[in-house]
Amino acid sequence: MKGCYPVRGRMRLKFYCSEGDDEVLKLLRHAMRAGVSESAMHHAVDDNTTLEHCFAAIGVDRTTFRIAMGHPMFDLCPKGQQVFVRQDPE
Repeated sequence: MKGCYPVRGRMRLKFYCSEGDDEVLKLLRHAMRAGVSESAMHHAVDDNTTLEHCFAAIGVDRTTFRIAMGHPMFDLCPKGQQVFVRQDPE
């Protein structure tokens, strides 16, 4: 499990700058227990542009990630975009 700490350090440098990231470490430990290697985690950090995509590449479910990080469960439409639905008069 010691391999999780260098990966978390690289994630801090690339995606965020927070010291209170126990959730990230818990998710990394969970992934490592599930069989994800340390090198696969490093490749995921290198190959992705967001923390969520990085964890998805490691194999962590997006719902699990969003719950752990306190993110909303669904994406909202950006402001200014509206969808109009028209029903045919048939």
